[in-house]
Amino acid sequence: MDSADSTLVEASRPAEQPVGLEGGKDAQSGSFKRQRDPPNLVDPQPIVEVHVISPFGNTKTYRVHKNFICYYSPFFDAAFNGNFTEGDTQSMKLEDTSTEAFGIFVNWLYTGDIENNKRDLPSCEALIHLWLLADLVLVPRLQNEAMWKLEEARLLRKRLPSSVLARAYEHTSKGSPLRRYIVRTWPNIRNCVDYDKYPLELLVDIINSPNYRACSTTGRAMTATAWKERELPLGNYFVNEEECSVREQRVAEPETSERMAKKRRIEEAEQPTEKGLSCA
Repeated sequence: MDSADSTLVEASRPAEQPVGLEGGKDAQSGSFKRQRDPPNLVDPQPIVEVHVISPFGNTKTYRVHKNFICYYSPFFDAAFNGNFTEGDTQSMKLEDTSTEAFGIFVNWLYTGDIENNKRDLPSCEALIHLWLLADLVLVPRLQNEAMWKLEEARLLRKRLPSSVLARAYEHTSKGSPLRRYIVRTWPNIRNCVDYDKYPLELLVDIINSPNYRACSTTGRAMTATAWKERELPLGNYFVNEEECSVREQRVAEPETSERMAKKRRIEEAEQPTEKGLSCA
């Protein structure tokens, strides 16, 4: 690559068929699912450009094989293969997105691994950004893999960074698995020294959580007992990977990618809150 801020990954990844994207009709919706050929690099493949603009205004350009990014992401498939400007230019801008998270996403497309540029476990902040990115570009499998890694990183760092909580709440809706995970793993409400630094919705969710209400009734403080992975039923915070084909049809409407991103928010049903926090 001529430019230092451009990335082209040449490694190959064992192709796996995304859940819900096989050919035929869906048994529940009756809608037709397009057959997708697993991506490979045996023959020369076209390249698309994604100009990622971070929340701080920094821009990085990623050049990715079109067959890979469109195979795993219905969002990019609709943009680069649909009746959009991006379909003509084979280039798009992705605003308000972490460049680090997008780099991890591109690496995952080719290798199936979630790792940073040092081939190590990414930070909790980077993994939350990755989960949000996967939610935006409709890759539920990556959301679930990012959740596994997030729990691993949280156990190492002992808590989630407060710096990314506002963004997590800003880009998710009520009942989101990510929101419920944040509330579930909150160590102690008394740790909120500066309440104005936290999203109001987060504080409300914590106060309304069954564990907090139980502790308020007994007059005891809420303490975390879920630092060990085996005590946290992580599957409760996974997204339904089978919903991917339904979302794919919705983003395939003739609109700009910006409008697709705005319409992308889907209300997710509240799930039962499991036990794990206790009063001490």
